This record gives sequence, C-alpha cells and structure tokens, in this order.
Amino acid sequence: MRMIPVNKRLTLFQAEVEGYLTTAALLLLPGCNIIVDTMELPSRMEPIQSYLREKGRETHPLWVINSHHHWDHVWGNSAFSGCPIIAHEFCRRRLESGGEEVLEQYRAKDKRYGEVSLVLPGITFTDRMLLRDGDCRVDLLHFPGHTDDSLLVYLPGEGLLLAGDSLEDPFPMLEWEGGTERYLLNLLTLRGKAIKTVVPGHGPLSGPELIDRNLHYIRQVWRLARAAVRRKEPLESLYVLPVEVFLHSSGIGDKKIELRPCDRDTHLRNLERAYLDARDAPEGR
Repeated sequence: MRMIPVNKRLTLFQAEVEGYLTTAALLLLPGCNIIVDTMELPSRMEPIQSYLREKGRETHPLWVINSHHHWDHVWGNSAFSGCPIIAHEFCRRRLESGGEEVLEQYRAKDKRYGEVSLVLPGITFTDRMLLRDGDCRVDLLHFPGHTDDSLLVYLPGEGLLLAGDSLEDPFPMLEWEGGTERYLLNLLTLRGKAIKTVVPGHGPLSGPELIDRNLHYIRQVWRLARAAVRRKEPLESLYVLPVEVFLHSSGIGDKKIELRPCDRDTHLRNLERAYLDARDAPEGR
C-alpha cells in the first residue's frame, strides 16, 4: 500500500488491485474522518487505521462513503462495520440482490477473499446529500454513468472532487445499460464547478483536465456509435477505428497516452455499450 499525502485534509492510499491502481481516500475534517471507498479487502484498510492512530484521530467519528457497488470499492467495508456507511440507494440494492453471488465467485478463484464479509451501506440517498463539519461542506451527488448508482464526493470550498470510477485515466468504463447519453450530459455539468483537484477511483491524482479528457472521449464514442447505427453499420465497424481517433481528434490528446491491454479491452466494451444504447434509443434521439 502506498500512502500519498496531498494536503492537510486529504491523504490517498493506493494499491494494485488486479492490475488497476486503486484508491481509497481519507479526509480529515475538523470533527470527523471520512473514508471514500474501501478497496477489495478489509486488510487493505489497516494502513488507514494505523495512520489515524498515529495522528491521534482514532477517537474521531468515522464515516465511510461508497462511490458505487463494485467489489473493489466496497469489500473493505467490514473493516469499519461499526461505522456509518453512506451510498446511493441503488448501491445498497445492487449489493443486496447480487453482492453475495459475486463474492462467492471471487472466493472460488482466490482464497484471499475469504476474509471479506459483505457489509452494506446503512445510510442511503437518492439525488444528493449534504454533510457539514464546522466550515467544511461535503456534497454527495448522484452521478449515473459508469453505473446507475455512482456518486461524486465534492468539497466546493477546497475545489476537490473524489470521483470514484466516474472519471478515470485514460478513460472511464461504460457499464450502465442505456446510460451513455446521460453520462455525457452529467460530465458537462462538471464544467460549471470550480474544481482544482480530481481523485479518480483508479489512476493517479489529477486536475480538471481529466474531466475534459473523459468528456471528449465519451462524446467521441457516443457520436461515432450513433453515426454507425444511423448508417445501419454493424458494431464491428467501430472496432476497426484506432483508439487514437477517440482520444486525439480535438487536440485534447496532444499528450502521448500509453494504453495497457486492459485499457484497450475497456475501450472495446465501451464501443459495444454505446452502440447498443444508440440502437435502442427512441426514434429522433
């Protein structure tokens, strides 16, 4: 586990989880501690607990926020099973309906997951939720796109956005059926916020330029998928386009981006998701 102090309020804890750099974020507010996402194992959370003891913060109230229901963001919840856990209401529903089944599948492949006990969020919301601690404001915003239960954690006074998997480097994954256009519209709303620092769920700390890169990528995917559907071309017609077409055509991709095999796999899945969404969209959309 790598610890990255960002400022007096924010520290990141990062580890490789099945090939992806995965982040749990710790916020130290005047009267409480907040952890955003708990990775895939409760034992991953031990460095955070040790850090809180070193800082003399172990007696402060602790809140956990799950950005969405995926296993690599929630399976560490049991390390904080006595603490309030907050998520969107759809997150709790997803974990209730299929969480144990997914966990059993992973246990069958890797005995390390035997330490995981599924702990569901006990506090949920639908659209937004406001947390206050002294003069510090924390906004929890429903942000469907990557999944239908995704949320953002936004500290407007700090210009800080903890994005979960809604923003990723080099680009996010489209998993929500029917959600590509909504994702694009949601990303556009971020341009109106005074964001200085972006913490993605996977990848390095970034600035607001990550919003523009992700927005451009999804816009390109959606535009080309819709065009293929209108021309009655098969999904495979998108596969032959080099990924650089989706990254570079507006100048946002001037910086060389090294793509891993897993990134290219994600891109192909994104094309499929966008194509199916475009095909199934109502007439005239």
